[in-house]
Amino acid sequence: QPKHNQTFAKKCCWVKIGQDLAKGSKQNNNHPNEAQIASGKGPNLLKHQNSREWRAAEIPSANGQGCASAIAKLYSLVVTDDKKIKILKDTTIKTMTAERITNRDLVLDVVTRWSSGFIMNMHKIIYGPEESSFGHSGWGGSCGFGDPKNNLGISYVMNNMKNNVAADGRSIELINETYKCLNGV
Repeated sequence: QPKHNQTFAKKCCWVKIGQDLAKGSKQNNNHPNEAQIASGKGPNLLKHQNSREWRAAEIPSANGQGCASAIAKLYSLVVTDDKKIKILKDTTIKTMTAERITNRDLVLDVVTRWSSGFIMNMHKIIYGPEESSFGHSGWGGSCGFGDPKNNLGISYVMNNMKNNVAADGRSIELINETYKCLNGV
């Protein structure tokens, strides 16, 4: 694995946020939105999700963070055919993207197609038109995924969180437009 790709992954996109990134990040809790309003019916984690403590914590499956370009680049380094920059072996990718279960997720309360830690594309909707796409959607509507067929990494992050985890209309529209451009439509 080329050293520059390992360095990129370590500096730009990780679960435990680094001190240098934490210092430059900005807290913004001034704009109530659907997720904040809806959270009154359950545990109120939204007042904590933008705190420095939350961003510094190691919470599996709950606080992976990065800018859109870093997340997209990370996925692109996984799905590329260029062996000089690829960061995972093909056998590892095959193992981690093998479908494990498709059923109603008891936490998310939606039917989800899971591999080992990734959401696999369903109905060619969430992560573009390719069934082999894999990634993860985040709290509020963000998502990042890799498309192995087109060697493409895509990510969407937003300022205004919505009360959803997957298939956010904003990301789906941008993803669909990306594929139209890719296909010359």
